[in-house]
Amino acid sequence: VGFNVHFHSLASASITAMFS
Repeated sequence: VGFNVHFHSLASASITAMFS
């Protein structure tokens, strides 16, 4: 679960950076 949450957070940050 912890890994899944970390991965989701990382993916979200990457997507946000891409759109910025």
